[in-house]
Amino acid sequence: MTFLPYQNKGTALDANKFGAIIALKDRELLLRSRYQCLAQRSAAVPISSREFPNWMASVIFDFNDDILWPNGREFEVGDEDIDKAFNNDGSFRWIRSFRNRAHIPLKQIPHRNLIPRLRLIDLTFQIADRMELLP
Repeated sequence: MTFLPYQNKGTALDANKFGAIIALKDRELLLRSRYQCLAQRSAAVPISSREFPNWMASVIFDFNDDILWPNGREFEVGDEDIDKAFNNDGSFRWIRSFRNRAHIPLKQIPHRNLIPRLRLIDLTFQIADRMELLP
């Protein structure tokens, strides 16, 4: 398993090790450090940028436990949600750019319109860590 600085240590995930995955709050997803770590982890996954969304879908849809919002409500990921989050961009240029920026520090916080993308990427890594799906 790849170990990078961000692995949800000390969060609700630890207290809920074999239960539900907890989606992060918007403000947590917009931290520059969170963005940077998600970019680094994404870049470390040994698949192409075009295959990355398929991998995300496979991880999320094969997960059999609950995914919850921080307030405990069920978080649902629909069949088209990953494509919608990436604006139905079949080339997934944003993912390629995101992965290429893995070691370039951000000068400002990520824009709020990235929250759905960052949330799905974060959930994918939370699940992959739980299921030990990373090389």
